[in-house]
Amino acid sequence: MAKLVAEGAKKVEGIEVRLKKVDEAAKEAVLWAHGLAVGSPSNISVLSRKQNRLKE
Repeated sequence: MAKLVAEGAKKVEGIEVRLKKVDEAAKEAVLWAHGLAVGSPSNISVLSRKQNRLKE
């Protein structure tokens, strides 16, 4: 699903897309971004532990 989101975002002129797994996303990569699309395979709308660490 992440690849499909990235493909769609790349269609917008002037957009640079960097696809990362949440545990690969360094602080600099997150601060560089003007926006983030974050997905989770979990259920009941609960973020994974890795996503919570990224959020902090």
